[in-house]
Amino acid sequence: MKAFFSIKNIAIGSATAILATALAFVLAIYAFKNIYYASVFLPVAMLSFLSVAWFSFLKSDGLGRRAAAGSEPGSVVPEPHPAEPTLVSGLGMKSVDEPATLLESSRGRLDHSMFAPRDSILVPRAGETGSSAARQSKASTARSGTNGRAVLLWAAIELGFLAALLYSGMGLGASFYH
Repeated sequence: MKAFFSIKNIAIGSATAILATALAFVLAIYAFKNIYYASVFLPVAMLSFLSVAWFSFLKSDGLGRRAAAGSEPGSVVPEPHPAEPTLVSGLGMKSVDEPATLLESSRGRLDHSMFAPRDSILVPRAGETGSSAARQSKASTARSGTNGRAVLLWAAIELGFLAALLYSGMGLGASFYH
């Protein structure tokens, strides 16, 4: 909610609404040769902004994601597949003649990605564990999505207000023949 009332988001939303209004009037005057169509394009732009903001929210909320295996009643949980170490030339070997040794990371832990399936819980995934830069990047992405939605909502609010004002105050869109 804090991002919604940010001055920066309000200003960018206002600029977006101004651009959408200018585009609506340019299309109405030059493409359709009747100012009446500006009263059609303004609500269309408003609804477009609201739709993009809403679907962006639903996507980040997880609506479009698949359910995890086994979470649905009656579904079969797949059997885990065993991990088998493999020998790759030059990887984990001191020389060609010596047998493979377990590679260790710089922190002294075993590198489990060589000996476990990549989809297992032993192999760390990007974003779950890792550096603070990865966590900050994920937080920045979440914040930019929230800021984008706030900008689109402000633009939609302003376009709706402008469309209502032009209709009631100036009669724009009240009749087709001017």
